[in-house]
Amino acid sequence: MISAHKELDAFLDRKAGVFHQAVMNLAYAKATGKDLELARKDLAETIQRTMILADLKGRERLLMEFDAAKRGAKFSDVPETSPIVPGITFEEAVEDMFKREPRLERSSAEISRLYSTQKVFAMARSAEMTVTRRAQEEIVKWLGSGDPATAITKTLEEIGPFSRAYADTVYRTNVATAYSEGRLQQAEDKDVAEVIVGFRFEGVNDAFTRENHRAGFGSVAATDDPVWKLRKPPLGYNCRCALEFVSAYEAERLGLWKNGKLTPYYASPLSLWFPDPGFKTEG
Repeated sequence: MISAHKELDAFLDRKAGVFHQAVMNLAYAKATGKDLELARKDLAETIQRTMILADLKGRERLLMEFDAAKRGAKFSDVPETSPIVPGITFEEAVEDMFKREPRLERSSAEISRLYSTQKVFAMARSAEMTVTRRAQEEIVKWLGSGDPATAITKTLEEIGPFSRAYADTVYRTNVATAYSEGRLQQAEDKDVAEVIVGFRFEGVNDAFTRENHRAGFGSVAATDDPVWKLRKPPLGYNCRCALEFVSAYEAERLGLWKNGKLTPYYASPLSLWFPDPGFKTEG
């Protein structure tokens, strides 16, 4: 079975084309004053749908791990989740997961509440402010052209490359947030909690890994441990870390299972393992 952090990394590798288009539509609306409310709504709905799908993927992954651990099956004997196909629509992806994992259907209402319109629109407003600042910067550059139409065209041309990078950051960060949230929420299920007693913090370890993220690799704590309030992935923008599950059997093997409880293990002092400055993970 593919690990949670590898599945998340594959999810993150998807192109954020739909975000890029939504951000560019917003930039055009800000520059022309046309269809601004529609552009705001489109961006908010794009963020919300992506987060719901990522949350469902996190829940689905945890339920598959739960079933495998309960049966004592080897991970290699368990099929991977449905592939993340770039061309698949949101509705098709959700429907496919519901067919494969009926228990997810009962979570749909809860997930919709979790990513409420109010919260998502706050994210869209934040994106709008970022786009507005960039648009203002570019308009100032082109004020000397004397042609408003040309100024708008050049402004959008300049925003284009920025929008692609910005959209990728928005996509990757929101997906990672929702994926982790889904795993944490699903771990609260009474039946699941009997088998999955903790999480291990893991991530992609390469030249791009930040030291304050790497410091947490291998750390273990109970699923409801307060440490996850501050240190649940992502720990920053474009973070590729994730939570792997720890069974009671593994906790016992590691010497961390005592008197029916998981004793936390930190690979590094907590002072070295923390979110990027200014990046909030709690709540």
